[in-house]
Amino acid sequence: MVCTTKNAIAQAAAKMIRPGQTILLDAGTTVAALAAHLPADMPLTVVTHSLPVASALIDKPSIEVVVLGGRLLRESAAMGGAEVVTEYGRCRADLCFLGVASVDSEIGLGVFNHEDAEVKRAMLAGSAEVIALASADKIGTTAPFLIGPVSVLDHLITETSAPADQINMIREKQIAVTVV
Repeated sequence: MVCTTKNAIAQAAAKMIRPGQTILLDAGTTVAALAAHLPADMPLTVVTHSLPVASALIDKPSIEVVVLGGRLLRESAAMGGAEVVTEYGRCRADLCFLGVASVDSEIGLGVFNHEDAEVKRAMLAGSAEVIALASADKIGTTAPFLIGPVSVLDHLITETSAPADQINMIREKQIAVTVV
């Protein structure tokens, strides 16, 4: 996926956010691109366990940033472990933006790390609306650790080259899909 695709997905996601909301931002490069696209003057509360997401928000004074601590997972530049899961369990958010490794209409959402799956499930639990950001190469694939069925999503944002059969099956499950 080239940077322009991540930026297009991030821009579409940013349009879903309203002033005054509390949002959860997952780890991952596409979610970090979303953080970079947030307007500096939009009052928000962002809760994250991702260092790149927090870093992208440093110069945005209207955004309150809450960074959850835990054990540093170097491969994702994010925090993991029981501390992060517990803290997300204490959050209630308007929107949750997830980065995922795989999206399959029948098998569900997946990642390559057990701890990552636990953190994402905790994020889902306290969110009124869940949006996954996924490049086309992740659609119709599976990863070893499941987050949950696609029905945990309210919205999927992906790119035009995503497999049409998968997109249609996801839409049939009453999940909104934005293709950029």
